[in-house]
Amino acid sequence: MYNFDEQKKKKYGVLRGKYEDRIPLYNKALSYVLKKIAKIRTDADRSTRLRLAYTTGRVKSVHSIIRKAVQRNITAESALNVIEDVIGVRIVVNNIKDVKTLIDELRKIDGLTINGVKSHAEINGYRARHLNVTLRLASKNGKKQTVAVEIQIRTLLQDAWAILSHRDVYKNKAHLPELAKTLSASMSRMLASLDKTANDFRRKISAKVKPPNDLSEKAALDHEGIAFLYYEIIGETADEFEVEYLSDYAKQYGVGSVGEARGGLTKEVFDKLATIRNKRFPGESVSNIELFKYGLLYVQNGKSAFKEYKLKVDEDWEILETYDDEVLSELPDTFEEFIEKLKSGSIPMMALKVLGGIEGCYRCAEDILIPSTAAEAILNFYENPDTNVDLANLIYSTAVNLGHEVESFDSDGLCTHCSYSASKDD
Repeated sequence: MYNFDEQKKKKYGVLRGKYEDRIPLYNKALSYVLKKIAKIRTDADRSTRLRLAYTTGRVKSVHSIIRKAVQRNITAESALNVIEDVIGVRIVVNNIKDVKTLIDELRKIDGLTINGVKSHAEINGYRARHLNVTLRLASKNGKKQTVAVEIQIRTLLQDAWAILSHRDVYKNKAHLPELAKTLSASMSRMLASLDKTANDFRRKISAKVKPPNDLSEKAALDHEGIAFLYYEIIGETADEFEVEYLSDYAKQYGVGSVGEARGGLTKEVFDKLATIRNKRFPGESVSNIELFKYGLLYVQNGKSAFKEYKLKVDEDWEILETYDDEVLSELPDTFEEFIEKLKSGSIPMMALKVLGGIEGCYRCAEDILIPSTAAEAILNFYENPDTNVDLANLIYSTAVNLGHEVESFDSDGLCTHCSYSASKDD
């Protein structure tokens, strides 16, 4: 039976209150770190020193904190000060060489102190760097507030292991547990070997176009002209594919010379494009390719280039928004109908994910259903109907019967497979 929350509710009531008091600080800290990483990524787009693939972050739910506190015998009064990963950030970089460079950049963030760096290369195959960080933020009254953050860094191939080990090994339940462990470790070693050659691969596929030392304003905007301006404005040598791509658009837009192109490749134009993107996607930078493409379009169409870029950004945003709306539209019209669907053995996992009732495994990102959180989200969705149904327990039993990944008391934010593997390494 899923009665964890009921059993612990009274004992950890004080923790719930403290969590609600601190959630604004946690959200502020997470936003601050993500914005700083976005700035690092923006700067990295103009340099070959560092390549970031993507970044995610989350504030641990109060249910997960309670579960971890109970598991580790941490008191409700001290849990939020003792648990170091209430705020978690995952950064995925391209290659191993990017890890050290990124850590050096993180050290430069104002108010951020790296207290420890732990390298994980575990028997089960999990590989990553975990940074224990403290962040000092100014409060409204001018005083500094300190909050702990855990930053996890891994390469694309280490990230691939985390995903593949769960989906291709753990899901083959007929061969658990020893074969899963063996295959996970073997796959990790192979991917680690590939990581060591990834830098050579990166050099091979990123052939550069050497720009000329100088070109006149009347010089043709051909391959040489694009390479020249790219180096002058971005500060790095363009890749061959970038030059090819931008040359095609220069011809399409009728921009024929270096001097003409300069009219659209300005700080004012680039700043306007960045403003348009940040209104829909805060913290995200405009790629160099898009800066050049819409800068060239500005030469031809003036301010209409901004309208066209806004249409593109809005389209990207609407795709995400429409997806959420379509998923939620599949929920039954009434709470009573939702209960009947659960009792008949049907559970809307995608809708629960959109509503926040599903969290990702901290290692492999596999979806984990959190029954108590999902129940609260559903009740809010149906505007808190009067009911005697033990919704969390009903969601739990339905999900288990269907074979979905559901939180367990000792999972500590990990899926079953990663929790099992981690326990074997301890």
